[in-house]
Amino acid sequence: DAKAARLGILNRLASWSSTGNYRITPDDVGMMIRLGRRNNFCITDGILVGVGVGMYPHGALVNHHCRPNCTMSYEAGDGAWYQRLFAVRTIQKGEEITHSYVDSVEPTRVRQRTLKEDYRIQCDCSECKADWSQRDALLEGDIRGRKCNGRLDD
Repeated sequence: DAKAARLGILNRLASWSSTGNYRITPDDVGMMIRLGRRNNFCITDGILVGVGVGMYPHGALVNHHCRPNCTMSYEAGDGAWYQRLFAVRTIQKGEEITHSYVDSVEPTRVRQRTLKEDYRIQCDCSECKADWSQRDALLEGDIRGRKCNGRLDD
């Protein structure tokens, strides 16, 4: 089963990255390449400018939610970039740890399209199910039923 194979390689990579005791095989490299599109991370600096791409096996195990309880950040040190996971709200015991694979402030239809096209996810989280029509309209620049042209004169 593909999901079990993915979790297996990610767990082996996570073990290897934290202990250095795992030997990567050619099959593992092939699996990493196939998983790369959906499991690599854009490394960003302090002002969220992309500075590179990295594979972080622990981070790849964290699932998506449009209202996540964690966020990812990156820190340079010792010639490498380290991924950090930070809670952005209280996480209840037994609650799944999540982060957003997309920009959480995008309109619902944009988030859903990006998730479907880039990650093959049909998101049905509480944020996607909620009626955000007014919020989405404002995010898309629709003021009082008209597209905003950059001025709010009237």
